[in-house]
Amino acid sequence: EHHANVTQLDFAFGQLMGALDEQKLAGDTFVFFTSDNGPEGDGVKSPGRGSTGGLRGRKRDLHEGGIRVPGIARWPGRIRPGSVSEIPVIGSDAFPTMLAVAGVKPPGDRVLDGANVLPALVGAAAKIERPQPLYWRLHMAPNAKIAMRVDDWKILANLELTEFELYNLKDDLSETTDLAA
Repeated sequence: EHHANVTQLDFAFGQLMGALDEQKLAGDTFVFFTSDNGPEGDGVKSPGRGSTGGLRGRKRDLHEGGIRVPGIARWPGRIRPGSVSEIPVIGSDAFPTMLAVAGVKPPGDRVLDGANVLPALVGAAAKIERPQPLYWRLHMAPNAKIAMRVDDWKILANLELTEFELYNLKDDLSETTDLAA
């Protein structure tokens, strides 16, 4: 089921990209493709449902295996093909980034949690200045229900904010060594 879904999605996405090329719209079209979270299942009883690549946690978990997913951006003439960025991006970055792509100034009457990550995608920034840290809250998460990341540091907590885990993702991407103490 997993492989069939991935195959179908890959085929349909390929048709979309081909249509943009055929209609000569690719250069004027910014495409961002990503998953919403980590793979389903426990990875043991249902190993065919995706891999976390050794990261801790899976879908509905706030450890990296549940929230770190690949993203692909395409904008011919602006994003260099084959380029890679290690700068973390979150769903709330989509709105400010799309505004920047469209050349539209962000609304001034509300706070935007996300950041414009276009400079990272076009290779013009080694770091994104964020008005808010990366933040997750998920009541379905098995253990930690809240997580926040600033640079290489990530803290996880229960809803009562009485239990914490702290990781340096640069040194410990698989979140094996809790530094909270």
